[in-house]
Amino acid sequence: LGVERVLLVQYSTLPHQIGRIVDQATAPSIPLLKELDAEADASWFPLLPQLPDQGLWAIGDREQETLQPIQREFCQALGLKSVLHLPIRLERRQWGCVSVQQLTTARPWTTTDLQFVYRLGQLLCLGLTHAEMTIRSYNQTASVQTILAQSHYQKEEHLKAVQRERTLSDVIDKIRLTFDLRTLFQTTVTEVVQLLQADRVVIIKIIDIDRPTAGEVMAEANVILGGVSHHCCALPSRENLSLSPALVR
Repeated sequence: LGVERVLLVQYSTLPHQIGRIVDQATAPSIPLLKELDAEADASWFPLLPQLPDQGLWAIGDREQETLQPIQREFCQALGLKSVLHLPIRLERRQWGCVSVQQLTTARPWTTTDLQFVYRLGQLLCLGLTHAEMTIRSYNQTASVQTILAQSHYQKEEHLKAVQRERTLSDVIDKIRLTFDLRTLFQTTVTEVVQLLQADRVVIIKIIDIDRPTAGEVMAEANVILGGVSHHCCALPSRENLSLSPALVR
């Protein structure tokens, strides 16, 4: 089109954001606009959503007298002599705009110019819609995968819980079917070591409940070097085992 500046601007999507210049192109003699941040002089940007937002509108070399106040303020803020302005709407919401601008001298816009910018806006809408649908599809796919992963994890945890309950039931049955006291103690410590994968399980009988300072080792099972080593006295040990208050508690 031989113009001096073309802007593609996205409006703010959140209340605390100002929006952004997606891209811009200028003639060699025209400086680029600064990025929209706290340090930039962007007094023109808040005017964009207030401009006519339906269809392409143009300001050429003879329409200055017919400008709306907001259009005049926008042109003054950017020093525009002529402009082709096309709002971009996606799914009934304002996404941003394409602004074709002339800064040094006013120029008339031909029908070909208008048709070109309008067609450009249509292509941008199609591209942006496709990009948003792709992102939405990706997010939905990721969400479904997360749900499936959580479901698989919950299933695995449920199966583990069922297996633990079954193993515990088997241990209880073994202990319940044992009638000899020494065998009962030893079966208990052996099964508990295997069930809980503990390093050691000991059953200690406190000799004097009123003065719990010593006890007898009734049965013991421990894991050494990956194997299970059982220690069981032929008769309950008569040797006293010193018990600290912390151990008794």
